[in-house]
Amino acid sequence: MVELLSSVGRVLDTSITSVKRTSFIVKRLKKHVGSSNLHKLIENPSLLDPVKMDVVLLSADIAESTKFSSFQQEPYHVFSLINSYLCMMAEIVMNDYGGTLDKYIGDEVMAIFGAPLAEHDYIERAAQCALKIKQEVEQFNKNATIQGKETLDVKITLGIAKQVIAGEVGDSKTQTDYTVIGDDVNRFFRMAKFAKPGKIVINRSLREALAKTYKTVFYKEVRFMGIKAPQRIYFLET
Repeated sequence: MVELLSSVGRVLDTSITSVKRTSFIVKRLKKHVGSSNLHKLIENPSLLDPVKMDVVLLSADIAESTKFSSFQQEPYHVFSLINSYLCMMAEIVMNDYGGTLDKYIGDEVMAIFGAPLAEHDYIERAAQCALKIKQEVEQFNKNATIQGKETLDVKITLGIAKQVIAGEVGDSKTQTDYTVIGDDVNRFFRMAKFAKPGKIVINRSLREALAKTYKTVFYKEVRFMGIKAPQRIYFLET
């Protein structure tokens, strides 16, 4: 009887530990990934460990939002509009195309494709996601115009970042984020400064990866700090 009770106790302890671990993972990650990816990460939490890999980064940023906000009479109205936009972006990224929501930087959405789940079609999904965002913003603006409301100009940047370190940063007791760091991440942010409202700007690496399935148009040559040669960037077309 003692052995039986001891065995039951061990099973209960294991079950409780498993439930606590699952709850902890869900709490950490549900703001970053959609439900399908969340289940995969619960089953394989080691995927969250830092690892070097290639990813696609996406930025969707409201153009001239500071100027836009300054002309509004009701700050709550501005807050509500931007919050609706961010929620729409998160839904598209996480649930429609299986991306990872990295962070919000004001009214900018940063997302990752290819990490922590390095699925084979992550480049394709990233491109489809960017095009979907562009389409949804265009539809949002059409509806807003009909209703006599404000429209949004959104700048979208998309690019392959090679050999970055992807993983969780922060303190699990306060706040953690799943993000990426590396030279190509810095170059991505520099490229994002050249983004244009209503356009999807991509780097050369992504253009080459998508050449057989998507139309791209040369945009301009730009210079990045620390790189002598000018870098060619492109528009991804629908």
